[in-house]
Amino acid sequence: MKYLITENRVKELIKKYFNLDLTGKIHMVTNKWELPFEFDNFMSEAQLNRSLNKYGPMYIIQTDNRIIGKSNLFLCQNRDKGWEVVDSNDEVYSEFELMKELRIHPLALSIDDLINAYFKD
Repeated sequence: MKYLITENRVKELIKKYFNLDLTGKIHMVTNKWELPFEFDNFMSEAQLNRSLNKYGPMYIIQTDNRIIGKSNLFLCQNRDKGWEVVDSNDEVYSEFELMKELRIHPLALSIDDLINAYFKD
């Protein structure tokens, strides 16, 4: 059985049951100056521009270090075959693996759901 949950309810559920608040921690990347310096080691300005021009905006999801333990920055971009996710150590994740890292995989949310709930223009 599926339930329809509004964006505000998604935020409440994640905070209440998973102790995770991503409010103000999802940012859009549309140029080099918006990309955190942690990604400079493996993404050149030319690569970034090619990727942005071909697939559209990227999103940075910033988490609390205490929760993840490894990297606290994830760069996400919706590509032809789904979301591509890489952390600041150049480690690649699937969308499900990112949700597992965030410890919210039981909710079966997508990156789109997180962006819709937390990203504000």
